[in-house]
Amino acid sequence: MRIPPIVQKSAAIGSVAVLCLCSACGIIQSPESYMRLPKLPAEQEALKTTIEQSLPAGAVLVRPKTPNRYGTIPVLDLDGDGVKEAVAFYKEQTSSHIIGEVWKQKPDGGWQMAARLPEEGSSLEELSFQDLTNDGQIDIAVGTSLSNAQPKGLSVYGWDGTNWTAKMKLTYSNWAVGDLNGDGKKDISVETEKRNGGLTSSSFTLMQYDGQPVTLGTIELASGINAVYSMKLGNVAAGRQGVVLDMSVGAHSSQTQLVVFDQDELKTPLPVERTFKAYSGLSEDADGDGIIEISGMKQPPGWEQEPMYKIPWIMTYARWDGDKGLIPVMERYNNLGLGYYFNIPKDWGDGYTVEIDGEHIVRFVSYPDRKQLAAIRMFSLEEWAQETSDAMQQTPQGSQTQENVQEALQGSASSLSSRESQLSEMSPPQSSLAASPPVLAASSSQSQSAEGTPPAPAAGSAQPDSWQELARTSQIVYAIDREHAELRTQFHLTTETKGEDDHG
Repeated sequence: MRIPPIVQKSAAIGSVAVLCLCSACGIIQSPESYMRLPKLPAEQEALKTTIEQSLPAGAVLVRPKTPNRYGTIPVLDLDGDGVKEAVAFYKEQTSSHIIGEVWKQKPDGGWQMAARLPEEGSSLEELSFQDLTNDGQIDIAVGTSLSNAQPKGLSVYGWDGTNWTAKMKLTYSNWAVGDLNGDGKKDISVETEKRNGGLTSSSFTLMQYDGQPVTLGTIELASGINAVYSMKLGNVAAGRQGVVLDMSVGAHSSQTQLVVFDQDELKTPLPVERTFKAYSGLSEDADGDGIIEISGMKQPPGWEQEPMYKIPWIMTYARWDGDKGLIPVMERYNNLGLGYYFNIPKDWGDGYTVEIDGEHIVRFVSYPDRKQLAAIRMFSLEEWAQETSDAMQQTPQGSQTQENVQEALQGSASSLSSRESQLSEMSPPQSSLAASPPVLAASSSQSQSAEGTPPAPAAGSAQPDSWQELARTSQIVYAIDREHAELRTQFHLTTETKGEDDHG
């Protein structure tokens, strides 16, 4: 199979284009064109003005470092009386501590301050609203920190019928809400890190509020780590909740620890040695079955003599077997430079490896005989248009093949316009690693199957060589060699964002 010539371009083009896609822009503009404050709805703008006018001289409103769907001043019915409350935090010039206030909406639509939330931190880390005290009422959870010091402080304020009072105060590095002990009540999983010289130790505590804070269990986690960079609470087996913690170790490596509640105590059933990875991996529900898989990493065969940074590592995902082992679920090739990932077909087994051809082509070949199984290539729009035009010129006028090409190009333009319209309605990316990222499924020039698998090209189509377009941005086209019609894969552009509320 002939591979069309490639015009060498920097891989940064791919990164910029994916960034452009994720922020729903049509063309890349100058940085100055983006430097303007967002406009709030009139009602929120009036509320913000009212609160700012009430602040001490020189005080400024602050917003959480970890973005959420509520914005700078969340507005919702906290006490369940049908009247909205607003929560705002500010910092005075004369104090290093932040101060929180709860405002109540008046019958005439105005606002008045109803309660104060004194905090000890100097930075507002996060803000969450959910029932953490198991009384059916929404609580206010405030995460703060002193400078960059760890651990941080979490305060949970509950409504007692007349005022907002602190129900719980605890230290944390990461936290999540679930029902780890399976008693039907919410509990709080808290991971806390302590530094000892250049290394860090980690501990895990399970808390529950039952009229007062109750500690259900504490367990020491791995020591000698750098930090826990991801903590996810969810199903780790059918009907079984657990907490999955990804930890950085050494110069660039990582490992994963699993925490479950079994027989009235916390346990770490999975030896961390089984989860060691050369680089950072992110555990997630990779196959979408509702169960968090433990991430791993393997070296494709044939790359044994290459330096680590050059190896095209394959991400592996495995499910906990309920004991001390892991059940392999799937494998994935990530191309961070160009912003896509490729789920490896299960029927390839271990009989494949990866070949890198320049900056823009990745081939998957059988091993050891190295017969091509699939290939992914990045085209510039100019290359794609030119090579498609060349293919059409080599096709007789009025033929069915040329009609197929024209129909495909029209469908591609329509699909691109539809995607841009959908993207323009999306909220901008909010944060990073704490949540499973939503995925923008790349479209082919023909329709996609219900399983999310792009179909093979129409017989006789004159697209460049045997490359089928799967996704395009304003700068580039991602395409995959679909020569083998039985190849069933997913090909996605990804954007890392944080969910509306990662703690519940």
